[in-house]
Amino acid sequence: MCMTVAGTIHPFEKRGLGIAPFRFVGFYESRGPIMMADGMTQIGSPGQPMGTCDYCGIGIADCYRIKSSDGKEFVVGCDCVAKLSRENNSKSDPLIDAVRKEANKIKNARRHARENAKINAGKLLIDANHDRLASIAHPVKSRAERGESFLDQVLWYMNNAGNKGKLEMIALVEKVLAK
Repeated sequence: MCMTVAGTIHPFEKRGLGIAPFRFVGFYESRGPIMMADGMTQIGSPGQPMGTCDYCGIGIADCYRIKSSDGKEFVVGCDCVAKLSRENNSKSDPLIDAVRKEANKIKNARRHARENAKINAGKLLIDANHDRLASIAHPVKSRAERGESFLDQVLWYMNNAGNKGKLEMIALVEKVLAK
């Protein structure tokens, strides 16, 4: 058995998952429903985690592939890696850093996908209410006096703002249309 920092045995090694050091080698998502090899049978509900953490045995959807120095591959969830980080009190473990970086990348990609879906729905709402928004005066008095409308402001935001600004404008459009 390989000893880690402070002379302790790595928790993955204790669990029989291989010999330290361990490294992150990939990620995949496993959510239901999954089609079985017979091509007819589906298992799992939509969105249900269908993977299993080899360290703790819990069901996971986000599966992080880890490889030991003796070539064994296994899958863990990011919570077990975070737990490992707390247990080792380590801030510079390459395995922990790699999984954390991948988890952040995935979290950001999912957030961007949610934002883009909301923005696309907001664009449809704006298009469907084009005339109504054009009939409302611009909220800035000097711009309203120049003949600009609320629609002009909305379109400026939708063309020039970042996601946060677009989402805030869509929320304002929804509020104005609810009146």
